[in-house]
Amino acid sequence: SLLGPEGITVLAKRVAASTEATRKALSSIDGVELIHPKSSIFRDFAIKIPGDSEEAVLFMDSKGVIAGHPLGTWWDSHSSCILIGCDERTSSEDISALVTVIEEWIKEVSN
Repeated sequence: SLLGPEGITVLAKRVAASTEATRKALSSIDGVELIHPKSSIFRDFAIKIPGDSEEAVLFMDSKGVIAGHPLGTWWDSHSSCILIGCDERTSSEDISALVTVIEEWIKEVSN
């Protein structure tokens, strides 16, 4: 109610735009797959990476990047999946940092 009808629309557009930019950037990385590439998304989506997602998230955290939630915590069958969340504060710098650290992770597990 504080934002009003126009404010909530602007906020929703910012969230949707940052989520789509993040999804597009991550899906361009070799070794990263979107879990549901044809689904509609608004704020979050899941990716599959090579290797264990809990280890990957810890690695990314050690590099100062909050990557998301490792879905293997809830489902063993999703041990290589990460839930990525975006909001109106997600910047292009945040997206670049996430892409860089995921690429570093993939190089590390590939060696």
